[in-house]
Amino acid sequence: MGSRTAAKYQRSGRTQAKPVLDARPGERAKRADRVRQAAQKDKQLRFTALLHHVTIDLLRGSYYGLKRRAAAGVDGVTWQAYGDGLEERLADLHGRIHRGAYRAKPPRMGGNGHWVSRPWKTKSSRVR
Repeated sequence: MGSRTAAKYQRSGRTQAKPVLDARPGERAKRADRVRQAAQKDKQLRFTALLHHVTIDLLRGSYYGLKRRAAAGVDGVTWQAYGDGLEERLADLHGRIHRGAYRAKPPRMGGNGHWVSRPWKTKSSRVR
């Protein structure tokens, strides 16, 4: 493991040194850049196959990219609590995403705990 990677683990507070990024450094960023460039080049382009980009490494990197002291999410789970058993949680999340069983909870407004109304997600208001 390179010294830069080891420094990332020390900053993240991890006790075990496991790779945070893909096997090839920068590969995830390159893939995201290619997708971004294609979308910018052709505004009418429809992406039909992006799920293969969602890997456990991507989910792990996203987890470590979150603010550690941020408020709990809509499910009430904090960054630290989610980190307990992280690898098992990521494997489960990855499986649910790829099976189509994962459904994100809608965001809440401010601190009052009310769910945000999303009329654009109803069948009658969809743009065709």
